Amino acid sequence: MSTQLQTTTNNKAELIIDMLGKEQSGFRDLFKTQKAFDKFKSNFRLMTVKNPDLLNKLMTPDGVFKTVEGKRTLFMALYQAAHDGLCVDGKRAALVPFNVSVGSGEKIDTIQYFPMVYGIREKVFEYTEMLLEAQIVYSNDLFEWEQGDNPKLIHKPSLELDDNARPLAVYAVARKDGKVVDRVVMRIGEINKIMKGSKAGFKQKWDKATNRYATDAKGDPIGEVVGIWKDHWEEMAKKTAIRRLAKQLPLVDEVETIIEQVDQYYQNGRKDVTPQTDEQQPQNFTAALDQQQPNSLQTNIVDGVDQATGEVLQQELLDGEPIPDDATAEEIAEAREAGISVQLLRKHKAFNS
Repeated sequence: MSTQLQTTTNNKAELIIDMLGKEQSGFRDLFKTQKAFDKFKSNFRLMTVKNPDLLNKLMTPDGVFKTVEGKRTLFMALYQAAHDGLCVDGKRAALVPFNVSVGSGEKIDTIQYFPMVYGIREKVFEYTEMLLEAQIVYSNDLFEWEQGDNPKLIHKPSLELDDNARPLAVYAVARKDGKVVDRVVMRIGEINKIMKGSKAGFKQKWDKATNRYATDAKGDPIGEVVGIWKDHWEEMAKKTAIRRLAKQLPLVDEVETIIEQVDQYYQNGRKDVTPQTDEQQPQNFTAALDQQQPNSLQTNIVDGVDQATGEVLQQELLDGEPIPDDATAEEIAEAREAGISVQLLRKHKAFNS
């Protein structure tokens, strides 16, 4: 990525963060500490650098939002993520762009908030101390699954790399105090059926001859996998299993709300956008945003460093979270090897101690 493009993207992100940080918006009040707010901002900056199209589709080069709906959906997505306590880092939560139709039939770019597997797992653990795990079973794995009075699940993944191995099933397990609380197993056909039923993951082919959507002999839709399902099939498959498992668990309202967000995404996908009224949104937040439309960008960030303050905007992250100042070299090395944050590593160690 060129420095010029990165600088432009950073400036747009900073404009949005500045708007969110205004006292009258009430956005800062969603965070218990300044550190939590700074972490949210850092992850948002990093996401926009990794995916510059996220903001470029919504804003002109001068930093002006192209449409009211684009602006509103972005800020409401950020508001919902902050409300749920999830960072938009692509692992705990993601901002997914959609090109949708408005009432007039015009196509516009919008943003939708989408909780991810890591986010759901962390929130479930935070409120219930239950650990959720999801895995995909491939055709070259050893897998035993029994239901009945003595249910059993054994999965021994194959250590051999086999490009021809195909996914057979996805399962999710909930554990507390080292004991299995509940589990679900979904055949791959169930996963794909849910995927094809989501407008966000499947584009059904239109049959001009019959003037209807195409289906096969079994009545299943014919088309192509698109969007986040195409780019992150394994992540989505695991989340589908976790989503089903979560509905069987005794969860608190905070986690139920996140699961409902996932359900809404699966059910609605790319839907028509009707601008919401202030009664449907946090009034102080949306009213403040309407008064904060920037006219132009003031370039003050070069190579990820704020030239006015010297702040390094792109700090090293592990699994989307900044490394704690008190982290030891051993903790950092262990977290890197496991592919998780130092914070989550410590939670797991405390839970198992």
